[in-house]
Amino acid sequence: MWAKQSLQTGETDILQIAMPEFERVLLKAALNHSGGKKIAAASLLGWGRNTLTRKLQQLEITTLEGQNNDN
Repeated sequence: MWAKQSLQTGETDILQIAMPEFERVLLKAALNHSGGKKIAAASLLGWGRNTLTRKLQQLEITTLEGQNNDN
């Protein structure tokens, strides 16, 4: 729906807007599914831990507060 509306209003380069939002949704879902465990979430997404950590920083996503979720 958003894509159709964006295209109808003449917006361009909409993939640059959509991709970070799509990644944000997937990251949150993977972290939720893994109980906040970054390595497990990265594996679910087909990424390495470093990629997941970089994406978390880029998208300004915080993991469960007060927990060390590196494993």
